[in-house]
Amino acid sequence: MTVCLWFLCLIIKQSYCEEIFASKAVLSSEGTQYIPANMPAQLISITNTDSIKKCAILCNNNVLCRIFDYAVSSPKQCRLFEGDTNKLGQIVSSS
Repeated sequence: MTVCLWFLCLIIKQSYCEEIFASKAVLSSEGTQYIPANMPAQLISITNTDSIKKCAILCNNNVLCRIFDYAVSSPKQCRLFEGDTNKLGQIVSSS
């Protein structure tokens, strides 16, 4: 009986460990935006959210998302992108 319970605990522990993810957000200065090298290929989605935190959560929940930008002014637009700023785009001043 003890062996069966221990085995069950190992299975449960392993399944929870597989669901843990980590991410890191590096924020650039306000008044900037990301310009991808290939907008149609890299743009994942555009949504309206009421905070930058919710935009970061949307990106974190999408396995393809590597970059997001958030327009603080109306319409509070959150854009999610594939790619890497060092290779596939740049951060520039927004107009």
